[in-house]
Amino acid sequence: MVKGIRERHSVHVRLLNLPSFRVTQRFAACNIFNVCQDAKRIHIVDYGIQYGCQWPHVIKALSQRPQGPPAMKITGIDLPRVDVKETGRNLVEFAKSCGVSLDFDAITSTSWELVQPKTHVEDLLIVNCNLRLRHLREDGSVGNNPRKLFFERVYSLKPDLFIQCVLDATSNLSSPFFIQRFEGALDTLFTRMELFETLLLQEDMPEEYDFMGNIIAKVIMDVVALEGVERIERANSYRSWDSRARRAGFELLPVRPETIEVVKDVWCSSSKLNNNFKLGVDGHWLLLGWKESIVFAMSAWRTSK
Repeated sequence: MVKGIRERHSVHVRLLNLPSFRVTQRFAACNIFNVCQDAKRIHIVDYGIQYGCQWPHVIKALSQRPQGPPAMKITGIDLPRVDVKETGRNLVEFAKSCGVSLDFDAITSTSWELVQPKTHVEDLLIVNCNLRLRHLREDGSVGNNPRKLFFERVYSLKPDLFIQCVLDATSNLSSPFFIQRFEGALDTLFTRMELFETLLLQEDMPEEYDFMGNIIAKVIMDVVALEGVERIERANSYRSWDSRARRAGFELLPVRPETIEVVKDVWCSSSKLNNNFKLGVDGHWLLLGWKESIVFAMSAWRTSK
């Protein structure tokens, strides 16, 4: 059993490190480097940190600054099923090997909207949520809606930068109505599986393809068969997330041309002459598509002045 868990963990990490799957991480890194070039103290609050695969690249780059590396802190937040403390130990060890002083706070919770990270006024504060907003619960009551409370909580931290990257960016799998969720799951997850088939089989990764198929099967079961607090997958359109961020008080930042080039390099290099890979911009959201569907949507925000 332990061997099986380790093998699945290994396959999952290999998937997360494929360039095509790290394109949202590259977007985040570009925006982070833009705001923290001269910062002496950097604090990253990462909602949905999982294995922390996003941060070694950032830590390594910051360690090579001409003026020397900053002092860093990462607050990793995830669901209780994730071993966030182990993620923290690995990141601290990696940072040490790069000559970077890194503190790590591990937080597990099923209610991210209630989490209060410990921040310091002298820190340059970055809040990141990479493809995990879909795990925020949706509640019909206006005042206590977890998604509304989440954005209000993030805004109250007054971050210098807030990055949100969204998966299944035109879907609505958060509907309380079964038929709408069922139809959305068929359309959205078929597109996702077709994309992964193209990416993984051209990389000769059949084991990873089978693993991803099993994950998507579980997502379908979650979306279609579960109700209430038991349901985890609640993807929504990027326009819905845009609206929530604006209502909380955030201001959307323009996408820098150099950021577009970095993302384009990664995403379009996946295509290998396959013209089904698309890239576009809509109202300062950077969109990545497969055929006629938007797969990823990425944006950077600041608190309104």
